[in-house]
Amino acid sequence: MPAYQPEQVDYELAHAFNDGDLERACSLYEAGAGVRRLAEDGGTVATGDQGIREAMARYVNLTPTMRIIVHHVTRAGDIALLRSQWIITGTDTAGAPIELSHNGIEVVRQQADGTWKFVIDHPYGADPEFELPVADIPAPPVG
Repeated sequence: MPAYQPEQVDYELAHAFNDGDLERACSLYEAGAGVRRLAEDGGTVATGDQGIREAMARYVNLTPTMRIIVHHVTRAGDIALLRSQWIITGTDTAGAPIELSHNGIEVVRQQADGTWKFVIDHPYGADPEFELPVADIPAPPVG
């Protein structure tokens, strides 16, 4: 189902994963979008139709159950920044149970037909592991 509000893109992705629908998951990304692979998968950025398909297949192949909440949406015209928290439970290719949970940051854009799609998807971009103690935050580079 198309997303007609920015936060619906995240919810539709969860439905696609839960339904095992790789095509539907991929259709939520703009051509040229980028999705950060999980650290367990190298942490690189997947781009283009093939890259997005490979990244999404990694999740769909887990026979997942995904739960997600969008904590906030910051919108400026046809672009919105989302902050999400999600958990996926499923089984790996060997049949062992797995659980992935992270705090994501996503940028979505409204399309000409009024629907919204991912432009940038960083599934763990808001995880606390990226935080530094306040005293360790450096000054901006001189330039």
